[in-house]
Amino acid sequence: MCSMLLWQRRLSDSVALLRSGDWNGARIEGREVAARILGVVGLGAVGSRVTSLAQAFGMKVLVAKYGRLRTGAYQLLPLEQLAEIVDFLLIAVPRRSETEGLISENVLSRMQSSSVLINVSRGGVVDEEALLHTLNRGGLAGAWIDVFKDEPVAAGHPLVNHPRVRATPHIAGSTKESLARAARIAGEDMRLVFQHKRPLHALNLA
Repeated sequence: MCSMLLWQRRLSDSVALLRSGDWNGARIEGREVAARILGVVGLGAVGSRVTSLAQAFGMKVLVAKYGRLRTGAYQLLPLEQLAEIVDFLLIAVPRRSETEGLISENVLSRMQSSSVLINVSRGGVVDEEALLHTLNRGGLAGAWIDVFKDEPVAAGHPLVNHPRVRATPHIAGSTKESLARAARIAGEDMRLVFQHKRPLHALNLA
């Protein structure tokens, strides 16, 4: 949600201009997120949380028909069709064999030139070469990327240095609170295993 708000209000541009001494230039007329269409790919813990926040800001939320969805509360569309109509496309799926390159040249080419891609899932889910090509030809307004196929990224990575990309070093979940929660969850699951009980958060159990 933060990335969409920052993008619409162009706050990083405003901060940079103000630091340069350009008070009037820094007073950028941004846009609101209200009434914008958010497309969500992956309705797990992250995707579900963002959808509820987006709705609180007055956004319309649509969800891609992907995987096993546990809710019928949202309008579901095929990924390719979803890509054609959204203002923001949020990628929040795990990286698995079936999601490798899920956001392909075909999907990106269908997006509007005013749309923004947001990837907070895992590197490799978005085809980085296809994304770079799409940005260079003006097929997207921009992208906000928190994850990369190869991390840490090499110096001079073309997406990190692209003028229409906002990149962060895989920090979407890096808060003191979230790290503390992760430690508590891991400790609780270890306790259950030592008691010969089923852990609550195992990924390799059906």
